[in-house]
Amino acid sequence: MRAPVTDRPTHATTALIRSILERFPDGMTDDELWLATGLSHKHHGSVVRRRLDAGAVKTGRRGVTLTGSTCHIWALPEALS
Repeated sequence: MRAPVTDRPTHATTALIRSILERFPDGMTDDELWLATGLSHKHHGSVVRRRLDAGAVKTGRRGVTLTGSTCHIWALPEALS
């Protein structure tokens, strides 16, 4: 049985997300993070899943999604200390 083919390996996406969050220590919403990756809309869900793999945590602050809903702002734990 073959492994599914993906546009971008999971570990590369996780590393990309981590590097973005390192540059934005105040944190980002999922939409901001996805836009910063430059990945297509079909990868939005993957970015959300890989954000957790990158070690991001909720900051306790809220942001706004592209559709106007409130959402969590995520950052790396070392940025919160």
